[in-house]
Amino acid sequence: MPLRKYWIVLLLLGRGCQVPWASAQILPEHEEALGHKFGSSLLSEDLEQQLRSFFTHDFLVQKLLDWAFIRSQPTPYPPVMPTPFVAYEGKRIGRIQLHKQGVCSTKDGWWEWLLNKITPLTKDWVIWDQLYFAVGDRLVAQRLVQSEQRLNQLPFIKKAQIKVQESTEPDDTVDLQVNTQDQLPITLRLNCTELGASVGYNNLLGWGHTLQGQLLYKQGLGYAAMYRAPNLGRSGITSALQYLYTPEQEIRCFRAFRKFDGQASYAGAVAVSYTRRKKRRLLAGHTHPGPISCSFCYWDGWLGRTFRRDEEDSQGQLVVTGGLSQQHFIQRPEVAPNTNRSFHHAVFGAGSVGFTHKKYYEDQLVYGVGDTEYIPYGGKLNLTGGYQIGEFVNRPYLRLDLAQGGQLRSLGHWYGVVNVGGFWQAKAVEQGIFKLHLHCFTP
Repeated sequence: MPLRKYWIVLLLLGRGCQVPWASAQILPEHEEALGHKFGSSLLSEDLEQQLRSFFTHDFLVQKLLDWAFIRSQPTPYPPVMPTPFVAYEGKRIGRIQLHKQGVCSTKDGWWEWLLNKITPLTKDWVIWDQLYFAVGDRLVAQRLVQSEQRLNQLPFIKKAQIKVQESTEPDDTVDLQVNTQDQLPITLRLNCTELGASVGYNNLLGWGHTLQGQLLYKQGLGYAAMYRAPNLGRSGITSALQYLYTPEQEIRCFRAFRKFDGQASYAGAVAVSYTRRKKRRLLAGHTHPGPISCSFCYWDGWLGRTFRRDEEDSQGQLVVTGGLSQQHFIQRPEVAPNTNRSFHHAVFGAGSVGFTHKKYYEDQLVYGVGDTEYIPYGGKLNLTGGYQIGEFVNRPYLRLDLAQGGQLRSLGHWYGVVNVGGFWQAKAVEQGIFKLHLHCFTP
């Protein structure tokens, strides 16, 4: 049973005081495997059946039970390829037609007409850049599925669908139709706890670019701005300019990155930033914290390669990455080999090897409301090694990351992460980290 609507069950239990509490059931052996039956509704169905049997003739209670209990049958993700796509596997793609709709699919009212006028329609080339196929290619069903998913993940697209149509050309040719509807690109968020507000536009000029601005109050009035341009030239590279100002700090940053997404086997990122900070800090030789000003430039870059192993309902991949970063201070307190080490200049190089094995299941009402959520389970092992060339001291670095998630009998879904690592210097661990994180939600 989802975490929501517990109050309805308690209400019904209070109304039928003779209803026994549902006993915890032991899952069969074939369902004890990692996540095989994630989101299991065994406990919910047991309680539901008892409530329904007691309130057999109560129409209102039966309707409440229909609403309170949801039998979400988990299905593997990525989803099974739709039959219409598989039926045309291997045929040649003839024409590709785009059918685009504005924010409002109908124009019956004046406000719908106005919204479509003031929000520019997404440009054709923006949609073309998201597709993993082109005219003349052989149809691969999985590429159509991934293209449809990629379109639906865009913040300015409300829904997207790809359809296969018969072609007037030879039998081995089919046409494709790509249907999209735009999402209202304007976003407005208020943060009452930190006294802030932000406004954004997710589809600037119909190009899919994002422009955001934010006002915040933290030890004084501050503001931030960000401009992001995704998938430059169909390369999968996203670039972003960011600026933040508060009385305590100022940050200017440029980033360009590419994620492991879809059929991309290579990923990487570069970032350059300038930071200025003012804060109270306890320095070496002082007994009380005092105001300290510092500024520094920072840059980093990394490149990674993934080696995938696809199975019927799982994803396993080996990821190898390497990177280099540098931090150079412009303004800082007085430093020495063992004094104010946080303000030392440093160059750091690192490489990592990791393996992940995961599956996804569909569920609802776990983290949000309304949308289908894909809950991952599986495991991850990652080993990172590096070497830091410091202003005064050089030292190696080693870190191990472990993560595991899945169904734990009838207790629900558990996810745990362990991080252990640090620098090795003078036969001791410096700046070490030991982090344990546990997350759980009930069936």
